[in-house]
Amino acid sequence: MVRRKRSTDDFAEEIQSHLELETEALKRAGLSEEAARQKAKSEFGSVSVARERFNLRGRAVWLENLVRDGRFAVRQLLKNPGFTATAVLVMALGIGTSVAIFAFVDAALIKPLPYESPSRLVNLFESNLTGPRFHLSYLDYLDWKRMNSVFSSMSVYEQSDFMLNTPQGTRQVDGVRVSDGFLRTLGVQPLLGRDFRDGEDLTSASSTVLLTYAEWQNRYGGRPDIVGQSVILNGTTATIVGVLPRDFHFAPAAPGGFWLTIVTNNEGARQRGSHGLLGVARLKDGVTLAAADAEMKTVAERLEKQYPDTNRNRDANVISLTDMIVGDVRPILMVLLSGAGLLLLIASLNVASLLLVRTENRRREIALRGALGAHRDSIHRMVLREAGRLAIVGIAIGLVFSVGAGSLMRGLLFGVRSWDASVLCAVVGVLAAAALLASYLPARRAASVNPMDALRAE
Repeated sequence: MVRRKRSTDDFAEEIQSHLELETEALKRAGLSEEAARQKAKSEFGSVSVARERFNLRGRAVWLENLVRDGRFAVRQLLKNPGFTATAVLVMALGIGTSVAIFAFVDAALIKPLPYESPSRLVNLFESNLTGPRFHLSYLDYLDWKRMNSVFSSMSVYEQSDFMLNTPQGTRQVDGVRVSDGFLRTLGVQPLLGRDFRDGEDLTSASSTVLLTYAEWQNRYGGRPDIVGQSVILNGTTATIVGVLPRDFHFAPAAPGGFWLTIVTNNEGARQRGSHGLLGVARLKDGVTLAAADAEMKTVAERLEKQYPDTNRNRDANVISLTDMIVGDVRPILMVLLSGAGLLLLIASLNVASLLLVRTENRRREIALRGALGAHRDSIHRMVLREAGRLAIVGIAIGLVFSVGAGSLMRGLLFGVRSWDASVLCAVVGVLAAAALLASYLPARRAASVNPMDALRAE
């Protein structure tokens, strides 16, 4: 930028000197100073047009040099396919694996859960002498819901399989059964249609079902008139009342595509000793997790005294929904993240080492260029652009590889996306640093070659 400004200033000074000389010549010919100045400007033409032509000429030369250097870099890379393929493969594998791991860790640890105020959501378990996390019975759920004062809402859920009638025959599908206020507890609104209404989990209510977005798209082709249609699940006709949002997922009950209300008219629901439900609740404002856990333990003690035959040694356990989902894998994910960063660093260093070796093998060529008058800056740019194009190809292939790896990881954790804004911003920064590291060191080494020393060594 400094060189460009000085060149423009020099050109402006040349124009001014030319006008002054022409003015003096016209004055000697007998014209007045004002008339001489006007005629000199008239004969020269527009000064602003001349300056613009000068600037455009400079840009054209710069662009021409850039294209020429780019073509030369491509030719050099194609002349050495083994080196090029090795460097690109190392960079692509390092980048692709790292980006996929970054996306996985981002979905698991960094992104908030797709619910309203997810930090206020908790999971509810019964505990006994065997362990801290066991299912509730339907009757215990009703008592817990009635007797607590720490939750603004409480619901239950259970995974379930259904037999779906289709034109091709009966198919087994994944599903979830929930109490009527489950989605309101999470703070989720359907994309299409409506939520379950109060009382739709009672025996007297007609059977209704909500579809996940993926189920709606894959099985029903995203039909806009799907709400109000009927499906037959387990031999019972159910009306589709809504479609869940695209980004909705509930990991503890994944991968259910059909969401129905719980069954309360069977024998299991009428027996306190039949445990098959898990609870989720939303803390009231100002209530801490510890306070909620303490109160629910008190509720469990009261129920144990009231129903000693079925609730003996049964306690309550309240934990954060986020901790329940991430749980013990947090340290493992942090190790994965550290490993991804180390892998990317190793890949960048390997590519930089390959480029350094290649630069050493081209010492004679670089020395001849220097002896013939090539400036160090031009040699630096030549090697930098060659290495930069190599890094760009590796980055592009690595990003394509990361998409495939992200798709595989999506089966392990819903919400893994390689192209969301947070991951993309992080990856752009990491890749820019990797490309700079892999390109700058060889370019600096090439620019430091002394032509006379290199030629004497030959």
